[in-house]
Amino acid sequence: MTVEIISAGGFAAGAPLQIGEIKTLPGIIEQDLVNRGYAAYLTESAPSWSYKNLPQFLILPPSGAANATGQITLGSALPLIPVGKARIYLPAGVVLAGSQGSGAGMYDVLFSSNTVCQILGNDIVTTSGSYTQTNAQVVLGQHAILGNSLGSNGVLKCTYVTSFSFTANGKVFGLSIGKSLATAQALSNAASTSATAGGCVSVAQMWNCGSASQQISQGSTSNIAGYGTFTVSPSQLNVDTSQDQTLFFTGRLVSSSDYFMYVARSVEIINA
Repeated sequence: MTVEIISAGGFAAGAPLQIGEIKTLPGIIEQDLVNRGYAAYLTESAPSWSYKNLPQFLILPPSGAANATGQITLGSALPLIPVGKARIYLPAGVVLAGSQGSGAGMYDVLFSSNTVCQILGNDIVTTSGSYTQTNAQVVLGQHAILGNSLGSNGVLKCTYVTSFSFTANGKVFGLSIGKSLATAQALSNAASTSATAGGCVSVAQMWNCGSASQQISQGSTSNIAGYGTFTVSPSQLNVDTSQDQTLFFTGRLVSSSDYFMYVARSVEIINA
């Protein structure tokens, strides 16, 4: 978003803005500037929406093995080699120490093949031996939704590409929004139990309905593409979008020998 600053205050993040400055601030809306002590005019070129591409691979890998210094070997091959820095979820007991921390969670890695990756950072210590992947729902990624970024009639649209094992075992994934995962409300839930399906392009949307805290979404559905006929009615949500919220990208494997990953994601916010 392009704005002209007309008065200055205590901007909490990033470099200070100056009076009279013309500034392009993707994802930051007028109300967010006001909340930080600024007054601003939107320029004629300022859109009423923001778009964020989140290209990083987010992977819930199968069970596998680790050496002592952070090299992870997956028990089954991914269909491609993730490009650039990826993030994988490792269960408790695999990572013991290092600059990315330890314990169960997401770790930045670099893949050298579709089965082998190295945890990035310094002083990485991992358990030498095999590990079993969790079957619990885990957060693979999250994206901040700033308070008042949707307005009273705005739209939140998430488009994502997934890839998963060609097996009849369940691969469950979806998006939810809230202050925490425990209290988040679902935008969409989906699952694949098809041995002939290996991924999909999905769209999850939420519409504010004349209020920052009343929404409609397409709801939980077995239609993993996000379009077409639903198996349930649309959902009514009551997320307070006047406050900062978090969009959670989750995944769960029924069988630890399978894999699931978000290959690409984008988040679009239309303020209305």
